[in-house]
Amino acid sequence: MMENLAIQISASSCSQVLVKSPCASGKVQNLPQSSLFTVSLRTGSKFSSSRRPVALRHLCKQYVGPRCSTLELAKPSKENEENSSGDSRELLDRQEETDVNRKTGSFNWLEQWYPVAVVKHMDKLQPRAETILGRDLVIWWDRNANRWQVFDDACPHRTAPLSEGRIHESGHLQCSYHGWTFNSSGSCTMIPQLEKGREQALNSSRACVKIYVSMEHQGMIWVWMDRAEGAEERAAANPPPFIPYLNDPNYVFDIGMMDLPYGYELLTENLLDPSHVPFAHHKIQGNRNTARPLNLKVVDSHIQGFSAKREETMDLIFHAPCLSRMDFRIPPPKTPPKGHPLALKVREWIASRKQPKVDEEVKQISTIFFCVPVAPGKSKVIFSFPRNFAQLVFKLTPRWFGHYSHMAVIDSDLLLLHELEHRIQERGGDIKPLYFTPALADTCVMEFRKWFKTLAQGKVDYGAKSSSTLPPRPPRRVLFDRGISHVAKCKICSGAAANFRRLKEVLQIVSVALVGLVGIASSNSWHVLSNFSVPLVCLAIASAVTSIWLSRFIKKMYEYHDYNHAVVE
Repeated sequence: MMENLAIQISASSCSQVLVKSPCASGKVQNLPQSSLFTVSLRTGSKFSSSRRPVALRHLCKQYVGPRCSTLELAKPSKENEENSSGDSRELLDRQEETDVNRKTGSFNWLEQWYPVAVVKHMDKLQPRAETILGRDLVIWWDRNANRWQVFDDACPHRTAPLSEGRIHESGHLQCSYHGWTFNSSGSCTMIPQLEKGREQALNSSRACVKIYVSMEHQGMIWVWMDRAEGAEERAAANPPPFIPYLNDPNYVFDIGMMDLPYGYELLTENLLDPSHVPFAHHKIQGNRNTARPLNLKVVDSHIQGFSAKREETMDLIFHAPCLSRMDFRIPPPKTPPKGHPLALKVREWIASRKQPKVDEEVKQISTIFFCVPVAPGKSKVIFSFPRNFAQLVFKLTPRWFGHYSHMAVIDSDLLLLHELEHRIQERGGDIKPLYFTPALADTCVMEFRKWFKTLAQGKVDYGAKSSSTLPPRPPRRVLFDRGISHVAKCKICSGAAANFRRLKEVLQIVSVALVGLVGIASSNSWHVLSNFSVPLVCLAIASAVTSIWLSRFIKKMYEYHDYNHAVVE
Protein backbone atom coordinates (compact mmCIF):
# COMPACT_ATOMS: atom_id res chain seq x y z
CA MET A 1 0.00 0.00 0.00
CA MET A 2 1.11 3.61 -0.53
CA GLU A 3 0.81 6.21 2.20
CA ASN A 4 1.70 9.89 2.23
CA LEU A 5 3.35 10.90 5.48
CA ALA A 6 4.04 14.48 6.62
CA ILE A 7 7.35 14.88 8.39
CA GLN A 8 8.97 17.99 9.81
CA ILE A 9 12.72 18.34 9.99
CA SER A 10 14.94 21.23 11.02
CA ALA A 11 16.46 21.73 7.58
CA SER A 12 14.97 24.09 5.02
CA SER A 13 15.62 21.58 2.24
CA CYS A 14 16.84 18.05 1.88
CA SER A 15 18.59 16.08 -0.83
CA GLN A 16 16.91 12.99 -2.26
CA VAL A 17 17.43 10.08 0.08
CA LEU A 18 16.27 6.48 0.00
CA VAL A 19 14.74 4.89 3.09
CA LYS A 20 17.15 2.50 4.80
CA SER A 21 14.93 -0.28 6.06
CA PRO A 22 14.35 -3.92 5.08
CA CYS A 23 10.59 -3.33 5.19
CA ALA A 24 10.33 -0.18 3.09
CA SER A 25 11.80 1.73 0.22
CA GLY A 26 10.91 5.22 -0.84
CA LYS A 27 12.23 8.67 -1.48
CA VAL A 28 11.46 12.29 -0.82
CA GLN A 29 9.13 13.45 -3.58
CA ASN A 30 8.45 17.12 -2.89
CA LEU A 31 11.09 19.40 -1.45
CA PRO A 32 9.74 22.95 -1.04
CA GLN A 33 11.82 25.62 0.68
CA SER A 34 10.12 25.05 4.02
CA SER A 35 10.72 22.72 6.89
CA LEU A 36 7.64 20.59 6.08
CA PHE A 37 7.81 18.19 3.16
CA THR A 38 6.00 15.03 2.07
CA VAL A 39 7.57 11.60 1.96
CA SER A 40 6.03 8.80 -0.10
CA LEU A 41 6.55 5.56 1.76
CA ARG A 42 5.84 2.28 0.01
CA THR A 43 5.67 -0.50 2.57
CA GLY A 44 5.74 -4.20 1.98
CA SER A 45 2.93 -4.69 4.49
CA LYS A 46 -0.01 -2.73 5.86
CA PHE A 47 -0.15 -1.47 9.42
CA SER A 48 -2.83 0.08 11.58
CA SER A 49 -3.01 3.73 12.58
CA SER A 50 -2.19 2.78 16.16
CA ARG A 51 1.08 1.17 15.06
CA ARG A 52 1.92 3.67 12.31
CA PRO A 53 3.62 6.36 14.47
CA VAL A 54 6.02 3.79 15.97
CA ALA A 55 6.96 2.37 12.58
CA LEU A 56 7.27 5.78 10.96
CA ARG A 57 9.47 7.12 13.73
CA HIS A 58 11.78 4.14 13.25
CA LEU A 59 12.07 4.79 9.52
CA CYS A 60 12.45 8.56 9.81
CA LYS A 61 15.22 8.25 12.36
CA GLN A 62 17.22 6.12 9.93
CA TYR A 63 17.12 8.31 6.84
CA VAL A 64 16.47 11.83 8.18
CA GLY A 65 18.09 11.67 11.59
CA PRO A 66 17.26 12.17 15.26
CA ARG A 67 16.21 15.82 14.73
CA CYS A 68 12.98 14.88 12.90
CA SER A 69 9.52 14.56 14.42
CA THR A 70 6.24 13.25 13.06
CA LEU A 71 3.56 15.92 12.69
CA GLU A 72 0.73 14.26 10.84
CA LEU A 73 -0.19 10.97 9.21
CA ALA A 74 -2.49 10.74 6.22
CA LYS A 75 -5.67 8.95 7.24
CA PRO A 76 -5.81 5.48 5.65
CA SER A 77 -8.80 4.36 3.69
CA LYS A 78 -11.44 2.26 5.42
CA GLU A 79 -10.46 -0.80 3.40
CA ASN A 80 -6.80 -0.44 4.25
CA GLU A 81 -7.61 0.12 7.95
CA GLU A 82 -9.65 -3.08 8.10
CA ASN A 83 -6.91 -5.13 6.44
CA SER A 84 -4.00 -3.64 8.33
CA SER A 85 -4.21 -5.25 11.76
CA GLY A 86 -2.92 -8.65 10.66
CA ASP A 87 0.15 -7.27 8.92
CA SER A 88 1.10 -4.61 11.46
CA ARG A 89 2.67 -7.17 13.77
CA GLU A 90 4.75 -8.48 10.85
CA LEU A 91 6.17 -5.00 10.18
CA LEU A 92 6.96 -4.32 13.82
CA ASP A 93 8.51 -7.76 14.23
CA ARG A 94 10.80 -7.05 11.29
CA GLN A 95 11.71 -3.67 12.78
CA GLU A 96 12.53 -5.33 16.10
CA GLU A 97 14.64 -7.88 14.24
CA THR A 98 16.45 -5.04 12.48
CA ASP A 99 17.11 -3.35 15.84
CA VAL A 100 18.59 -6.59 17.18
CA ASN A 101 20.84 -6.87 14.12
CA ARG A 102 21.94 -3.26 14.58
CA LYS A 103 22.83 -4.04 18.19
CA THR A 104 24.63 -7.34 17.59
CA GLY A 105 25.63 -7.36 13.91
CA SER A 106 29.01 -6.89 12.31
CA PHE A 107 30.06 -3.61 10.74
CA ASN A 108 31.11 -3.86 7.09
CA TRP A 109 33.81 -1.28 6.33
CA LEU A 110 33.44 -1.54 2.55
CA GLU A 111 29.67 -1.14 2.34
CA GLN A 112 29.85 2.48 3.45
CA TRP A 113 30.06 5.94 1.90
CA TYR A 114 33.29 7.89 2.46
CA PRO A 115 33.90 11.57 1.64
CA VAL A 116 37.06 11.64 -0.43
CA ALA A 117 37.44 15.32 -1.44
CA VAL A 118 35.91 18.79 -1.17
CA VAL A 119 34.41 19.86 -4.48
CA LYS A 120 35.54 23.49 -4.44
CA HIS A 121 39.13 22.42 -3.71
CA MET A 122 39.26 20.29 -6.86
CA ASP A 123 40.75 21.22 -10.23
CA LYS A 124 38.69 19.92 -13.14
CA LEU A 125 41.75 19.93 -15.40
CA GLN A 126 43.87 17.59 -13.26
CA PRO A 127 43.23 14.09 -11.86
CA ARG A 128 43.64 13.79 -8.08
CA ALA A 129 45.16 10.85 -6.20
CA GLU A 130 43.48 9.78 -2.95
CA THR A 131 43.59 6.72 -0.72
CA ILE A 132 40.67 5.31 1.27
CA LEU A 133 40.88 2.10 3.32
CA GLY A 134 44.27 1.39 1.77
CA ARG A 135 42.79 1.45 -1.74
CA ASP A 136 44.42 3.90 -4.15
CA LEU A 137 41.89 6.00 -6.05
CA VAL A 138 41.94 8.63 -8.77
CA ILE A 139 39.28 11.36 -8.94
CA TRP A 140 38.75 13.15 -12.23
CA TRP A 141 36.20 15.43 -13.84
CA ASP A 142 34.26 13.74 -16.63
CA ARG A 143 33.00 16.59 -18.78
CA ASN A 144 31.08 14.20 -21.00
CA ALA A 145 29.00 12.92 -18.09
CA ASN A 146 29.26 16.29 -16.26
CA ARG A 147 30.26 14.64 -12.99
CA TRP A 148 33.22 13.53 -10.89
CA GLN A 149 34.39 9.96 -11.42
CA VAL A 150 36.33 7.74 -9.02
CA PHE A 151 38.48 4.98 -10.52
CA ASP A 152 41.05 2.55 -9.26
CA ASP A 153 44.36 4.40 -9.52
CA ALA A 154 46.01 1.76 -11.70
CA CYS A 155 46.14 1.52 -15.47
CA PRO A 156 45.24 -2.05 -16.52
CA HIS A 157 48.19 -2.01 -18.93
CA ARG A 158 51.04 -2.09 -16.39
CA THR A 159 49.47 -0.57 -13.24
CA ALA A 160 50.88 2.93 -13.74
CA PRO A 161 49.07 5.53 -11.57
CA LEU A 162 46.27 7.17 -13.54
CA SER A 163 46.40 10.10 -11.11
CA GLU A 164 49.62 11.11 -12.90
CA GLY A 165 47.72 11.17 -16.18
CA ARG A 166 45.76 13.90 -17.91
CA ILE A 167 42.32 14.72 -19.26
CA HIS A 168 42.40 13.83 -22.95
CA GLU A 169 40.98 16.10 -25.65
CA SER A 170 38.05 13.67 -25.88
CA GLY A 171 37.23 14.33 -22.21
CA HIS A 172 38.40 10.85 -21.20
CA LEU A 173 41.09 9.97 -18.66
CA GLN A 174 44.45 9.22 -20.28
CA CYS A 175 47.36 7.37 -18.71
CA SER A 176 50.57 9.37 -19.15
CA TYR A 177 52.77 6.27 -19.37
CA HIS A 178 51.60 4.76 -22.69
CA GLY A 179 48.54 6.85 -23.59
CA TRP A 180 45.80 4.34 -22.87
CA THR A 181 42.52 6.26 -22.51
CA PHE A 182 39.37 5.41 -20.53
CA ASN A 183 35.79 6.66 -20.66
CA SER A 184 33.12 7.14 -17.96
CA SER A 185 32.42 3.43 -17.58
CA GLY A 186 36.11 2.53 -17.29
CA SER A 187 36.26 1.03 -20.78
CA CYS A 188 39.45 1.55 -22.76
CA THR A 189 38.88 3.75 -25.82
CA MET A 190 42.41 4.07 -27.16
CA ILE A 191 45.58 1.94 -27.24
CA PRO A 192 48.11 3.88 -29.35
CA GLN A 193 50.50 0.92 -29.61
CA LEU A 194 48.00 -1.27 -31.49
CA GLU A 195 46.98 -1.39 -35.13
CA LYS A 196 45.93 -5.00 -35.70
CA GLY A 197 43.63 -6.55 -33.13
CA ARG A 198 42.76 -3.18 -31.66
CA GLU A 199 39.02 -3.83 -31.38
CA GLN A 200 39.56 -7.17 -29.71
CA ALA A 201 41.89 -5.63 -27.13
CA LEU A 202 39.59 -2.67 -26.47
CA ASN A 203 36.65 -5.02 -25.88
CA SER A 204 38.58 -7.18 -23.43
CA SER A 205 37.53 -6.93 -19.80
CA ARG A 206 41.22 -6.85 -18.88
CA ALA A 207 41.52 -3.46 -20.61
CA CYS A 208 38.95 -1.88 -18.29
CA VAL A 209 39.70 0.22 -15.23
CA LYS A 210 37.94 -0.74 -12.02
CA ILE A 211 35.43 1.95 -11.10
CA TYR A 212 33.69 2.91 -7.85
CA VAL A 213 30.17 4.15 -7.23
CA SER A 214 30.48 7.84 -6.42
CA MET A 215 28.35 10.95 -6.01
CA GLU A 216 28.53 14.64 -5.17
CA HIS A 217 26.69 15.38 -1.93
CA GLN A 218 26.62 18.55 0.18
CA GLY A 219 29.81 19.98 -1.31
CA MET A 220 31.84 16.77 -1.07
CA ILE A 221 32.71 13.88 -3.39
CA TRP A 222 31.68 10.58 -1.85
CA VAL A 223 32.72 7.06 -2.81
CA TRP A 224 31.13 3.70 -2.00
CA MET A 225 34.07 1.38 -1.40
CA ASP A 226 32.31 -1.93 -2.10
CA ARG A 227 32.70 -3.13 -5.70
CA ALA A 228 30.92 -6.46 -5.42
CA GLU A 229 27.89 -7.29 -7.55
CA GLY A 230 24.88 -5.18 -6.59
CA ALA A 231 27.05 -2.39 -5.16
CA GLU A 232 25.04 0.33 -6.93
CA GLU A 233 21.77 -0.88 -5.42
CA ARG A 234 23.24 -1.13 -1.93
CA ALA A 235 24.80 2.32 -2.25
CA ALA A 236 21.49 3.83 -3.40
CA ALA A 237 19.65 2.23 -0.48
CA ASN A 238 22.16 3.58 2.06
CA PRO A 239 22.82 7.26 1.26
CA PRO A 240 25.57 9.33 2.90
CA PRO A 241 24.69 11.18 6.13
CA PHE A 242 22.61 14.31 5.55
CA ILE A 243 23.64 17.38 7.57
CA PRO A 244 20.66 19.79 7.74
CA TYR A 245 22.83 22.86 8.45
CA LEU A 246 24.77 22.45 5.19
CA ASN A 247 21.52 22.99 3.27
CA ASP A 248 20.10 25.72 5.49
CA PRO A 249 20.45 29.29 4.10
CA ASN A 250 20.35 30.66 7.66
CA TYR A 251 23.73 29.08 8.36
CA VAL A 252 27.14 30.17 7.08
CA PHE A 253 29.99 27.69 6.75
CA ASP A 254 33.04 26.60 4.84
CA ILE A 255 34.32 23.08 4.21
CA GLY A 256 37.97 22.26 4.83
CA MET A 257 40.21 19.21 4.62
CA MET A 258 43.56 18.02 6.00
CA ASP A 259 45.63 14.84 5.72
CA LEU A 260 46.95 13.68 9.09
CA PRO A 261 49.93 11.57 10.23
CA TYR A 262 47.91 9.39 12.60
CA GLY A 263 45.20 6.80 12.14
CA TYR A 264 41.42 6.73 12.03
CA GLU A 265 40.93 5.46 15.58
CA LEU A 266 42.88 8.27 17.26
CA LEU A 267 41.32 10.90 15.00
CA THR A 268 37.75 9.79 15.74
CA GLU A 269 38.44 9.35 19.45
CA ASN A 270 39.91 12.85 19.62
CA LEU A 271 36.98 14.49 17.86
CA LEU A 272 34.51 12.79 20.21
CA ASP A 273 36.31 14.32 23.19
CA PRO A 274 35.27 17.97 23.75
CA SER A 275 37.12 18.15 27.08
CA HIS A 276 40.54 18.30 25.39
CA VAL A 277 39.77 21.58 23.58
CA PRO A 278 40.68 24.11 26.34
CA PHE A 279 44.06 22.45 26.84
CA ALA A 280 45.17 21.05 23.49
CA HIS A 281 43.91 24.15 21.61
CA HIS A 282 44.75 26.75 24.25
CA LYS A 283 44.30 30.32 22.97
CA ILE A 284 43.26 29.01 19.55
CA GLN A 285 39.87 27.45 20.22
CA GLY A 286 39.75 27.47 24.01
CA ASN A 287 41.51 28.49 27.19
CA ARG A 288 42.96 26.10 29.77
CA ASN A 289 42.13 28.54 32.57
CA THR A 290 38.38 28.30 31.89
CA ALA A 291 38.10 24.50 31.60
CA ARG A 292 35.10 22.96 33.36
CA PRO A 293 33.85 19.37 33.93
CA LEU A 294 31.77 17.95 31.06
CA ASN A 295 29.14 15.44 32.09
CA LEU A 296 28.25 13.50 28.93
CA LYS A 297 25.59 10.81 28.73
CA VAL A 298 25.02 8.28 25.95
CA VAL A 299 21.35 8.23 24.94
CA ASP A 300 21.44 5.76 22.04
CA SER A 301 23.89 3.15 20.74
CA HIS A 302 23.78 0.77 17.75
CA ILE A 303 25.90 -0.73 15.00
CA GLN A 304 25.92 2.54 13.04
CA GLY A 305 27.20 4.55 15.99
CA PHE A 306 25.72 6.35 18.98
CA SER A 307 24.48 9.69 20.25
CA ALA A 308 25.14 11.52 23.52
CA LYS A 309 24.28 14.82 25.11
CA ARG A 310 25.29 17.28 27.79
CA GLU A 311 22.18 18.68 29.48
CA GLU A 312 20.37 20.92 26.99
CA THR A 313 23.38 22.71 25.54
CA MET A 314 25.18 20.08 23.47
CA ASP A 315 24.26 17.05 21.36
CA LEU A 316 26.97 14.68 20.12
CA ILE A 317 26.50 12.19 17.28
CA PHE A 318 28.81 9.52 15.93
CA HIS A 319 27.53 8.03 12.67
CA ALA A 320 29.84 5.23 11.59
CA PRO A 321 32.23 5.16 10.04
CA CYS A 322 33.07 8.83 9.47
CA LEU A 323 30.75 11.41 11.01
CA SER A 324 31.51 13.00 14.38
CA ARG A 325 29.17 15.91 15.02
CA MET A 326 28.52 18.22 17.97
CA ASP A 327 25.62 20.67 18.04
CA PHE A 328 25.91 23.57 20.49
CA ARG A 329 23.12 25.91 21.55
CA ILE A 330 24.07 29.30 22.97
CA PRO A 331 21.01 30.89 24.61
CA PRO A 332 20.82 34.68 24.78
CA PRO A 333 22.09 36.23 28.02
CA LYS A 334 19.38 36.55 30.62
CA THR A 335 19.00 40.04 32.03
CA PRO A 336 16.99 40.48 35.23
CA PRO A 337 13.60 42.09 34.55
CA LYS A 338 13.08 45.60 35.83
CA GLY A 339 9.93 47.17 37.24
CA HIS A 340 7.55 47.13 40.19
CA PRO A 341 7.35 43.69 41.92
CA LEU A 342 3.58 43.53 41.37
CA ALA A 343 3.98 44.33 37.66
CA LEU A 344 6.65 41.65 37.36
CA LYS A 345 4.33 39.09 38.97
CA VAL A 346 1.53 39.96 36.53
CA ARG A 347 3.94 39.74 33.58
CA GLU A 348 5.19 36.35 34.76
CA TRP A 349 1.62 35.04 35.12
CA ILE A 350 0.69 36.20 31.59
CA ALA A 351 3.82 34.60 30.13
CA SER A 352 2.99 31.30 31.84
CA ARG A 353 -0.48 31.26 30.23
CA LYS A 354 0.84 31.75 26.71
CA GLN A 355 1.74 28.92 24.34
CA PRO A 356 5.51 28.40 24.59
CA LYS A 357 7.42 29.52 21.50
CA VAL A 358 10.79 28.53 20.12
CA ASP A 359 13.37 31.13 21.02
CA GLU A 360 14.55 32.33 17.64
CA GLU A 361 17.43 34.24 19.21
CA VAL A 362 19.23 31.10 20.35
CA LYS A 363 22.58 30.92 18.61
CA GLN A 364 23.61 27.55 17.24
CA ILE A 365 26.92 26.26 15.97
CA SER A 366 27.82 22.76 14.91
CA THR A 367 31.24 21.14 14.61
CA ILE A 368 31.11 18.58 11.82
CA PHE A 369 34.02 16.23 11.21
CA PHE A 370 34.28 13.38 8.74
CA CYS A 371 37.07 11.06 9.90
CA VAL A 372 38.27 9.11 6.87
CA PRO A 373 40.51 6.03 7.26
CA VAL A 374 43.34 6.24 4.72
CA ALA A 375 45.94 3.65 5.75
CA PRO A 376 47.58 2.45 8.98
CA GLY A 377 48.91 5.56 10.72
CA LYS A 378 47.23 7.91 8.23
CA SER A 379 43.82 9.55 8.06
CA LYS A 380 41.95 12.44 6.50
CA VAL A 381 39.58 14.88 8.16
CA ILE A 382 36.96 16.91 6.31
CA PHE A 383 35.34 19.51 8.51
CA SER A 384 32.81 22.33 8.65
CA PHE A 385 31.55 24.65 11.40
CA PRO A 386 28.12 25.96 10.34
CA ARG A 387 26.55 28.66 12.50
CA ASN A 388 23.47 30.88 12.40
CA PHE A 389 25.10 34.04 13.77
CA ALA A 390 27.91 36.46 12.81
CA GLN A 391 27.14 35.94 9.13
CA LEU A 392 28.61 39.29 8.09
CA VAL A 393 31.94 38.55 9.78
CA PHE A 394 32.09 35.21 7.99
CA LYS A 395 31.33 36.74 4.59
CA LEU A 396 33.97 39.46 5.02
CA THR A 397 36.70 37.03 6.14
CA PRO A 398 38.85 35.73 3.24
CA ARG A 399 38.58 31.95 2.83
CA TRP A 400 42.36 31.53 2.93
CA PHE A 401 42.44 33.14 6.39
CA GLY A 402 39.69 30.82 7.61
CA HIS A 403 41.71 27.85 6.38
CA TYR A 404 44.73 29.13 8.30
CA SER A 405 42.77 29.14 11.56
CA HIS A 406 41.58 25.59 10.87
CA MET A 407 45.14 24.41 10.25
CA ALA A 408 46.25 26.05 13.50
CA VAL A 409 43.59 24.17 15.48
CA ILE A 410 44.47 20.78 13.98
CA ASP A 411 48.22 21.34 14.29
CA SER A 412 48.00 22.17 17.99
CA ASP A 413 47.28 18.55 19.01
CA LEU A 414 48.80 16.82 15.98
CA LEU A 415 52.03 15.76 17.68
CA LEU A 416 50.17 14.57 20.79
CA LEU A 417 47.96 12.21 18.77
CA HIS A 418 50.79 10.99 16.54
CA GLU A 419 52.90 10.10 19.58
CA LEU A 420 49.92 8.60 21.44
CA GLU A 421 49.20 6.24 18.55
CA HIS A 422 52.80 4.97 18.51
CA ARG A 423 52.81 4.48 22.28
CA ILE A 424 49.60 2.43 22.15
CA GLN A 425 51.08 0.17 19.49
CA GLU A 426 54.40 -0.22 21.31
CA ARG A 427 52.49 -1.37 24.40
CA GLY A 428 50.52 -4.06 22.58
CA GLY A 429 47.64 -2.09 21.06
CA ASP A 430 45.16 -2.74 23.89
CA ILE A 431 43.96 0.52 25.46
CA LYS A 432 42.30 -1.14 28.46
CA PRO A 433 45.42 -1.26 30.66
CA LEU A 434 46.62 2.09 29.31
CA TYR A 435 43.54 4.29 29.72
CA PHE A 436 42.18 5.45 33.08
CA THR A 437 38.94 7.36 32.46
CA PRO A 438 37.13 8.18 35.72
CA ALA A 439 35.43 11.34 34.39
CA LEU A 440 32.15 11.48 32.46
CA ALA A 441 33.95 13.70 29.94
CA ASP A 442 35.48 10.49 28.50
CA THR A 443 32.09 8.83 27.97
CA CYS A 444 32.06 9.22 24.19
CA VAL A 445 35.69 8.17 23.85
CA MET A 446 35.02 4.89 25.60
CA GLU A 447 31.72 4.39 23.78
CA PHE A 448 33.56 4.71 20.46
CA ARG A 449 36.21 2.23 21.64
CA LYS A 450 33.42 -0.14 22.64
CA TRP A 451 31.78 0.17 19.21
CA PHE A 452 35.13 -0.25 17.46
CA LYS A 453 36.04 -3.39 19.39
CA THR A 454 32.70 -5.19 19.54
CA LEU A 455 30.96 -4.22 16.29
CA ALA A 456 33.80 -3.18 13.95
CA GLN A 457 36.07 -6.17 14.72
CA GLY A 458 38.57 -3.95 16.50
CA LYS A 459 40.34 -3.02 13.26
CA VAL A 460 39.83 -1.10 10.04
CA ASP A 461 39.65 -3.10 6.81
CA TYR A 462 42.67 -1.72 4.94
CA GLY A 463 42.73 -4.63 2.50
CA ALA A 464 46.17 -5.59 1.22
CA LYS A 465 47.70 -2.66 3.12
CA SER A 466 46.48 -3.91 6.48
CA SER A 467 49.37 -4.03 8.90
CA SER A 468 49.89 -3.93 12.63
CA THR A 469 53.00 -1.83 12.11
CA LEU A 470 52.74 1.94 11.90
CA PRO A 471 54.95 4.02 9.61
CA PRO A 472 58.16 5.21 11.34
CA ARG A 473 58.09 8.50 13.23
CA PRO A 474 59.00 11.27 10.80
CA PRO A 475 60.95 14.41 11.81
CA ARG A 476 58.96 17.16 13.49
CA ARG A 477 59.43 19.36 10.42
CA VAL A 478 57.68 16.76 8.25
CA LEU A 479 54.83 16.24 10.75
CA PHE A 480 53.92 19.93 10.63
CA ASP A 481 54.41 20.37 6.88
CA ARG A 482 51.28 22.23 5.79
CA GLY A 483 52.12 21.83 2.14
CA ILE A 484 51.70 18.07 2.52
CA SER A 485 48.73 18.09 4.87
CA HIS A 486 46.59 20.73 3.18
CA VAL A 487 47.94 23.33 0.76
CA ALA A 488 48.84 20.98 -2.11
CA LYS A 489 45.25 19.69 -2.22
CA CYS A 490 43.43 22.97 -1.61
CA LYS A 491 42.89 25.21 -4.62
CA ILE A 492 42.08 28.17 -2.33
CA CYS A 493 45.26 27.98 -0.24
CA SER A 494 47.59 27.02 -3.08
CA GLY A 495 46.27 29.99 -5.05
CA ALA A 496 46.66 32.34 -2.08
CA ALA A 497 50.21 31.09 -1.45
CA ALA A 498 51.12 31.68 -5.10
CA ASN A 499 49.72 35.22 -4.94
CA PHE A 500 51.67 36.05 -1.78
CA ARG A 501 54.87 34.71 -3.32
CA ARG A 502 54.33 36.86 -6.41
CA LEU A 503 53.73 39.89 -4.20
CA LYS A 504 56.97 39.16 -2.32
CA GLU A 505 58.89 39.05 -5.60
CA VAL A 506 57.31 42.30 -6.77
CA LEU A 507 58.31 44.02 -3.52
CA GLN A 508 61.87 42.78 -3.89
CA ILE A 509 62.05 44.13 -7.46
CA VAL A 510 60.53 47.45 -6.33
CA SER A 511 63.06 47.72 -3.49
CA VAL A 512 66.01 47.15 -5.84
CA ALA A 513 64.57 49.57 -8.40
CA LEU A 514 64.12 52.29 -5.80
CA VAL A 515 67.67 51.86 -4.56
CA GLY A 516 68.81 52.29 -8.16
CA LEU A 517 66.78 55.48 -8.50
CA VAL A 518 68.36 56.84 -5.32
CA GLY A 519 71.80 56.15 -6.81
CA ILE A 520 70.85 57.99 -9.98
CA ALA A 521 69.47 60.90 -7.95
CA SER A 522 72.73 61.24 -6.04
CA SER A 523 74.72 61.50 -9.25
CA ASN A 524 74.91 64.54 -11.47
CA SER A 525 73.19 62.84 -14.40
CA TRP A 526 69.59 63.34 -13.17
CA HIS A 527 69.16 66.28 -10.81
CA VAL A 528 65.36 66.19 -10.88
CA LEU A 529 65.33 63.07 -8.62
CA SER A 530 67.57 64.58 -5.98
CA ASN A 531 64.58 66.20 -4.25
CA PHE A 532 62.93 62.75 -3.86
CA SER A 533 65.90 60.80 -2.56
CA VAL A 534 64.62 60.61 1.02
CA PRO A 535 61.11 59.35 0.08
CA LEU A 536 62.66 56.87 -2.34
CA VAL A 537 64.95 55.54 0.39
CA CYS A 538 61.96 55.18 2.74
CA LEU A 539 59.95 53.32 0.09
CA ALA A 540 62.88 51.04 -0.67
CA ILE A 541 63.27 50.16 3.01
CA ALA A 542 59.51 49.63 3.42
CA SER A 543 59.42 47.34 0.38
CA ALA A 544 62.37 45.32 1.64
CA VAL A 545 60.96 44.99 5.16
CA THR A 546 57.52 43.99 3.83
CA SER A 547 59.14 41.40 1.57
CA ILE A 548 61.01 39.89 4.53
CA TRP A 549 57.80 39.86 6.59
CA LEU A 550 55.94 38.17 3.71
CA SER A 551 58.60 35.45 3.54
CA ARG A 552 58.01 34.60 7.19
CA PHE A 553 54.24 34.91 6.77
CA ILE A 554 54.23 32.47 3.83
CA LYS A 555 56.38 29.99 5.72
CA LYS A 556 54.10 30.11 8.75
CA MET A 557 50.87 30.00 6.77
CA TYR A 558 51.61 27.52 4.02
CA GLU A 559 54.83 25.66 4.77
CA TYR A 560 55.63 24.94 8.40
CA HIS A 561 54.43 26.18 11.76
CA ASP A 562 55.25 24.38 14.99
CA TYR A 563 53.13 24.50 18.13
CA ASN A 564 54.89 24.29 21.50
CA HIS A 565 52.44 24.09 24.40
CA ALA A 566 55.14 24.92 26.95
CA VAL A 567 55.68 28.44 25.62
CA VAL A 568 52.00 29.39 25.18
CA GLU A 569 51.05 31.27 28.33
